[in-house]
Amino acid sequence: MQKIIFLFSFFLFFSAPAYSAVILKIKGRKALIDLEGVQAGKGDRFDALNLYGKALGLLEIKQVKKGKAVAVLLKGKMGINWILEPASQSTSSSFVSEEEYDPAGTKPKSASLKDTDSSFVKKSNFVSNGVGLIAGMHFNSLAVSTDKSISGSGLQGALFADFFIINPLAVRLILGYQQLIAAGSDCGLSSCQLLIHYPGAGVFLRGVFLTHLMFQPWVGGGGGLFWPLVHRTANLGLDKKSFSGFHGALTAALGVDIHFSGFYIPLQISVNWINPVVFSLQSLKPGSRQFKPFYIGINTGVAFSF
Repeated sequence: MQKIIFLFSFFLFFSAPAYSAVILKIKGRKALIDLEGVQAGKGDRFDALNLYGKALGLLEIKQVKKGKAVAVLLKGKMGINWILEPASQSTSSSFVSEEEYDPAGTKPKSASLKDTDSSFVKKSNFVSNGVGLIAGMHFNSLAVSTDKSISGSGLQGALFADFFIINPLAVRLILGYQQLIAAGSDCGLSSCQLLIHYPGAGVFLRGVFLTHLMFQPWVGGGGGLFWPLVHRTANLGLDKKSFSGFHGALTAALGVDIHFSGFYIPLQISVNWINPVVFSLQSLKPGSRQFKPFYIGINTGVAFSF
């Protein structure tokens, strides 16, 4: 449980907003900058830090407008999603002037937000919809009404689709399958066993942070409906008839989507509760209250952006 709490704390830490200027897009020696609350004006200089935090370039702000800025690279190099930090006096003096970087001695034209095409602004982040496959395993614990406690692990996999409603809110639709496998030794002379196959579908509402970066943490929650296919309930005294109909489930989750060109890798940790209410096609009625499943799932996969 301590490991699980650590993982949740880790993700929540990286879900906090970060106030650093970021390079959104590059055209030649010009760069479109998202200031992210950083105060900057024309003539200010910034060091360009790569993804490892190493300063590899020097930029000078040419124009600021509505939280965005256009900068020109004076020396070194820059890259998409690199962080900008105010250049120190010693760092600035070690870089050459704007005129010196051009072998022909031609001073670059002053950059303007009006000079940039629409794609320079509209496609300047990683906000994208996607479809993909996610799979993993989960660890469960069940309290049975007969004072038996059983636990275990199982596999799960699903097809999913991500759609942004409005940045930063997104919906994740899931269609998949999971196992509920548990066993225990406190059933007298025989062991307790439970095996249920759960095909079903669900939906998440996610809050996605740092959508302009490659790593996008998120938190969310949702629910789903699952059809329990009971294969084994050995020595638990459970009534199989109480598993008829659809089982409802509630889920709280957090994770991070790692974006690349054209695809991304989702990582997810979820906490799930099987609702003791059974949904049938004819009615809504109390379901099996003889057991209360709870499980934690860890999943990863791949998705293609569109």
